[in-house]
Parts: sequence; structure tokens; C-alpha cells
Amino acid sequence: MITSGKDMTTIVVTVADQWMSRFTAVKEKLQSMGMHIEKVMPKLGVISGTTTNIKKLKSVEGVESVNVESSHSLPPSSAKLQ
Repeated sequence: MITSGKDMTTIVVTVADQWMSRFTAVKEKLQSMGMHIEKVMPKLGVISGTTTNIKKLKSVEGVESVNVESSHSLPPSSAKLQ
């Protein structure tokens, strides 16, 4: 889980296919429910950002799924191999 700020979790929201024509309305509702939107990909039906309340966002009409974004990093190229 990635956090930024106080108890903020980075998430990826997928908009349901039948709501794609109302993508902007879903995005605005997510914002009004406390999601801090960082990236919007309307053609893919994806909105990413941060929140403190995943459960509340899952209840937004038009939301297909809310997933916690995972992060991976590699050691610097100068690090010794294990």
C-alpha cells in the first residue's frame, strides 16, 4: 500500500462500461466524496488518485472497482547483487 499524507492510500478506480458516457459525472462524484484525483484516463475508464476512505468510494454509482495501487522499486544499479 502506498500512502502519501495522513492516512492517504493511492488507488485506481475503474468506471463501469455502462457509465462511460457519464465518466465526468463519476469523476466529479469521486472528488466530492474526498478522492484527490491525480490522473484521469477517460478512454480507458480509469481514474487514479488518493483517498482516506476506499469503502465510501466503492459505493459511488458508476464505479466498477476500486483497487489499491502497488509500487515496486529496484535497487540502484550500483548496489551489490545478492
